[in-house]
Amino acid sequence: MNTSIQLIQTVGIESLTARSENATCTARIVNEEPGEWLALQAIVRNDSDKPIRLAGIEWTGNPVLPRKSPGRYFHTENIRQDFFDTGTIYRDRYWKELSDEAVELGWSEDAVFPGVFLGSENEPHGLFVAAATQERCHLIWRLSRTTFSFRENLTGLDWIELPAGGEWRGETIFLALAPTSDPQSATDSYYAYLRKTGLFARRDKSNPLPRQRIWCSWNYGIWAETTEALCYEHLPIFKKHFPTVGFLQIDDGYQRVYQNGHQAQIDFVYGAGPAFDQKKYPSSPREFTSRIKAAGLRPAIWLGLWATESSPMLAEHPDWVLRLKDGSPLRVGPDPTPEHPDPRRQCVLDVSVPGVRDYLDFMCRTVFQEWGFEGVKLDFSSFAFECKRCRYQNPGRTAPEYRRWLMEMFRKYLPVDGFFGWCVVCGTGNPLYAAGGADYFRCAEDIGEGHWPMVKNIATWCANTGMLMQERPILPNIDSIGWSRYWTQTQWQTWLNLAAVTGMAIEVSGNLTQLDDATLHRLNRTLELSDPARRVRCLDLPHGKVESPPRLWLAEGNDEAYLAIFNWSDAPATTDLPKLAEGAVDAWTGASFRPSMLPPHGSVLLRLVK
Repeated sequence: MNTSIQLIQTVGIESLTARSENATCTARIVNEEPGEWLALQAIVRNDSDKPIRLAGIEWTGNPVLPRKSPGRYFHTENIRQDFFDTGTIYRDRYWKELSDEAVELGWSEDAVFPGVFLGSENEPHGLFVAAATQERCHLIWRLSRTTFSFRENLTGLDWIELPAGGEWRGETIFLALAPTSDPQSATDSYYAYLRKTGLFARRDKSNPLPRQRIWCSWNYGIWAETTEALCYEHLPIFKKHFPTVGFLQIDDGYQRVYQNGHQAQIDFVYGAGPAFDQKKYPSSPREFTSRIKAAGLRPAIWLGLWATESSPMLAEHPDWVLRLKDGSPLRVGPDPTPEHPDPRRQCVLDVSVPGVRDYLDFMCRTVFQEWGFEGVKLDFSSFAFECKRCRYQNPGRTAPEYRRWLMEMFRKYLPVDGFFGWCVVCGTGNPLYAAGGADYFRCAEDIGEGHWPMVKNIATWCANTGMLMQERPILPNIDSIGWSRYWTQTQWQTWLNLAAVTGMAIEVSGNLTQLDDATLHRLNRTLELSDPARRVRCLDLPHGKVESPPRLWLAEGNDEAYLAIFNWSDAPATTDLPKLAEGAVDAWTGASFRPSMLPPHGSVLLRLVK
């Protein structure tokens, strides 16, 4: 028997058959490549004549761990993790060493990658395990030096009822013995399998974003002061300078405002009256979209998937609010204080409530079918589906099931080649969102005004996202490129080089009417250089403490490859070209490149000559 199957046996999977007084649990092989990988699924059968409650499935075992050097694990929560009411937890490792004390992973509430890689810095192989489906459950991992287990967690519910004689099928679990110790090279067979399942179908056929990028009215000083007039002022700029921009997206700030001064969110089409703020957008939504289309662009819209707590909608339907296990509402925003007794807080909607689903369907039908918007950036959308502390009011469906319903409902009203953006606070790369029809996910915090520390944060997290997402059925979005008055020319160029080499430049934003032709050309050239189909690896991925983002980034496509070299420090540094960059040319000028000193915060983007 070959090595990989032996390793999988030690995880306790091939022989998994558990039986209680009322149920039997077995594992079936969904697919296999002998000696390389397996795809498996647990099946629970209720053998009794009464309903039983199923709380999840636990896979346990004792894997073969490295013996020559300390065993390590890579999971995207190692570097950052979000909890929506307590904020982001920042960490300083990509890799972590296994210890005698078990660690649990997968609780992040912000689109975590559904897999883990076990390996060692000094051994030429590792174990990669990941969900190949996410129909009903999220995976929670438990690791130590001597144990390895994971749980199929029923997010949103404590249990589901399995009727007498009924059967429940878990997620498809993919396991591979990867011939590498680098997590960036460990997922080839995983993505080959996902491609066979059809997960790449939309990206390959209908996703418009590899060809048509987005301008959005946010970041770099616009914020919620977006206006209809500002959008129209940009139309000739797109025609002259941005042939790669196909969508004009209005971001947060267009919605109507209530008498108390609070701005509507997803509740903006609830009840009578205009949905848009008439001072900012005096035309009707239909008139606005018609003018955008007449100019040769496609209108898109930002939506925050939450409702203002003081809105008439929630006053009339308090039962529409999603609640935590203790019964309290999941609120986002500051608590009242004597100085600010009425702060604007948002409440997440409970999609298990039929009235909520009816309203969301009505909202989509209005925005996309009646008004004619052709793309959507659905922001703050993780709250309703990733929060493992929340409990839906109505039993029966789990969070991934409702998430799939939501995406498919949006797709029902969007054009086939319109885009659906799954925008979370800062997701870490869940490729399975593509199963519901999502085209991109946000993998970085707002670039905001463009302060240099944020550029470094985003670079650190882009490396984190790319490690286990070497292929992209759903495209990662770095937020948006643009020009900031807080950048030096050197820092700005480094931001553009990062966006280009990662292939994550989906959006450009800010008031482009204030920029000169040379700046506009450079922004559009960044969009042209950014190809999301390339595989991106960091050649100097640190095994120890992450002091700064990786320095060497390699992006490889079918026909060409690019190398970016960054100097994240405050002092000059040499380029030190790797051998693969011999004969490289500057990607911006086409001139031959010779190694030289990089200034503080500087970078170069090279096109490699094959």
